[in-house]
Amino acid sequence: LRVNITIRELVLRRVGATKDDAVWLVDALRANAALELDTLDVSLNSIEDRGINAFAAYLARVQHGLHHLDVSGCDIGSSGLAVLLAALENHHFHAKTLRSLR
Repeated sequence: LRVNITIRELVLRRVGATKDDAVWLVDALRANAALELDTLDVSLNSIEDRGINAFAAYLARVQHGLHHLDVSGCDIGSSGLAVLLAALENHHFHAKTLRSLR
């Protein structure tokens, strides 16, 4: 992920990822500023609020917008969801491009 710029869809559905794995993944994504994901699916993993906060911080800074984001079944609480929605709402790319959010 640190050097690949051709990945457009990253699906990590039900891989047993934890909040620590989510933070590690976000660090790898952040290290590759040229990567332009269209789809990010981390559903059915126990990433909790700490993991979703890391994803929200990443999504707030990317220079492109996602088309599909799936974080369903990730044990996210109301505070984590609020942080994610604020990051998506306040980022002009996501506001224009996001077609589905689960």
